[in-house]
Amino acid sequence: MNMGRQDSLTETLTLKQLLHEVQYVIPLYQRNFAWEDRQVEQLLRDIDENNNEQYYIGTLVVAEGEKAGKPYFEVIDGQQRLTVVNIIYSVLSKKVGRKESCATNLSYECREKSNYALRRLRETGNLDYVEGAGDESFRLAIRTIDRFVKEVLGDDGGRVERYLEDKFLKVCIFRVKLHERTDKNHYFEVMNNRGEQLEAHEIVKAKLMDALDKAEERDVFAAVWDACSDMNNRLENSWAMKPLWGAQFSEDPLSLDSFEKIAAKVGQGGQEDNPESFTLAGIVEYKRTKENPQQETQQDMLDEQYYSVIDFPNFLLQVLEIGQFKKGVRMDAGKFLLYEFGCVGEKQLPNAKDFLVKLLRLRILFDKFIIKRKRTDKTVRGWKWAIERPEYKNGRQYVVNTFDTNPVDSDEVDDTSETPAASKPMCMLQAMFFVTFRRDVYMRWLTKALVAVDEQPDGSSLMKTLQDFSVNFIWESRPSDGIATNEYKNGQATHHYVFNFLDYQLWYLYYSKVTEQKNLDLDTYADIVAMLDRKGVRVGFQYFIFTRRNSVEHYLAQEKGRFRGISDTIINDFGNLSLISGGLNSKLSNRECEEKKEYHDSRNPSSLKYELMMSELVWNEETIKKHGKLMADLLVGKSDGYFEAYETEGVWGQESPEETANDESLT
Repeated sequence: MNMGRQDSLTETLTLKQLLHEVQYVIPLYQRNFAWEDRQVEQLLRDIDENNNEQYYIGTLVVAEGEKAGKPYFEVIDGQQRLTVVNIIYSVLSKKVGRKESCATNLSYECREKSNYALRRLRETGNLDYVEGAGDESFRLAIRTIDRFVKEVLGDDGGRVERYLEDKFLKVCIFRVKLHERTDKNHYFEVMNNRGEQLEAHEIVKAKLMDALDKAEERDVFAAVWDACSDMNNRLENSWAMKPLWGAQFSEDPLSLDSFEKIAAKVGQGGQEDNPESFTLAGIVEYKRTKENPQQETQQDMLDEQYYSVIDFPNFLLQVLEIGQFKKGVRMDAGKFLLYEFGCVGEKQLPNAKDFLVKLLRLRILFDKFIIKRKRTDKTVRGWKWAIERPEYKNGRQYVVNTFDTNPVDSDEVDDTSETPAASKPMCMLQAMFFVTFRRDVYMRWLTKALVAVDEQPDGSSLMKTLQDFSVNFIWESRPSDGIATNEYKNGQATHHYVFNFLDYQLWYLYYSKVTEQKNLDLDTYADIVAMLDRKGVRVGFQYFIFTRRNSVEHYLAQEKGRFRGISDTIINDFGNLSLISGGLNSKLSNRECEEKKEYHDSRNPSSLKYELMMSELVWNEETIKKHGKLMADLLVGKSDGYFEAYETEGVWGQESPEETANDESLT
């Protein structure tokens, strides 16, 4: 049992410990057990599929009590999972013939039927012959467990025994005891109304802080951690973090390369609303006493104008890997955050002070060099991709585009100007990665970007790092039969990255043309450059922004093409395909090409490749072949010269990026 250093309010327990110790009482104000069969089955399967680590099932919040001289825990939060593990344990124990005491350490206050059901479960493993014992949810859970044993464990006594002993009883739960001063009823009401539970990253925070000896150090750690955790707010807007930038933004916060230097600065700003203790119990208290979220301040409304491309738990994993606190970090916080930080089992946690220094540094760099979605009234969609840094001038704090040579307030910049800002290529490239690789486990582009700015904090190597990375993946995406011919004939199975990367290349040609960039020989791409002057095309390129698109569209519909005698090989040629939103694809469906143009809005383009396809007066077999070769030549035939690419390094390891269908939350 791993006890917290600061007090005895927090413990990590295995289910074996939980089920055989002090009595737990579920008070009357708690609702009845209400898990559905799918929830019970999912828990059983998750435990079964977890082969390498102790499985963590959340938190149990309790308050200490005493009755007739015997201690007990009143369950404040987590009674549903506590009940279900008791049911599972009772059923499985009887299936393997365990002769244990029929007594259970769980009871309900003033619910005798439920108590009787729990006792009978311990005695028999079922409720088949018990009239009115408990409620129907108990029986439903038992049937689900029986079905799982039959379908997954094959009703094999040996497999059931191994599942029970080697997996189920080793599952971990974090138990948090509330302070004596806590108003338990009010706490339950607040947590129940908000539907909040203690989050995994809060457990990581408490475990790291447990290693800090001084209260002042814990205060600093908590202030920095809490500010960094608000990924949808810029760090310099945090009240506690403002001293890091100094008066009028005259100091460089990246110079704070030790915990002691950070502490000296954070101490100047103080903290708001922080709990007396930053143990897990203290965090619970903090969550309870936070102001009503409906009481929104002007600053809160300002903060909401940003949307981060990564959440805080997954950002912590990025810091863990980039800071080399651990090798081979699994980038999926939902599954592995507690394991990667060593919070489950007897594993070593990273050094708390060193980790906080790296967290703050990477968060500052993230704010300055990584895209965020930002609300604006200057675009058709009402938002844009932005990469910004803070500026202070004439007594006013504002943000400017990070890479612009003559920075002005970015809120005053028209993002659809005919002459794109100098920061636009970086925004486009990062947005291209983000909309393609939506799951956190595949955000290696972000790791590459953060490593680049961590090593060179002026951002001078970031563009080339991401350009090289983008080309590397295209070389890996070539179909085995397309390396020599530079043709893509995979039809709707063509990887979405192919289309997104091509749109970025097309946009970069447009950018180089209108800004008269000298770093790209436009004569090499003369045929495509000439298309940019066609009616409507320039407007589409001017207003284009990367959004999540998940539907590969045949411009010449399959049915229409076959009716005209065109082969499936041509219909599925890369030249006849584009990546658009599922909603637009449904509207276009089986329409003729000319009809599809009626649904086109150049001020809200879905794809730049699609813009060029619709600019053709005639769309037939010859046009498809010509367009396909032109695009493939740009995509892979000349991509090695386009960004001066180097050989592939296997950037995605053993896995291929997984597309998420019907996900268009950024459209």
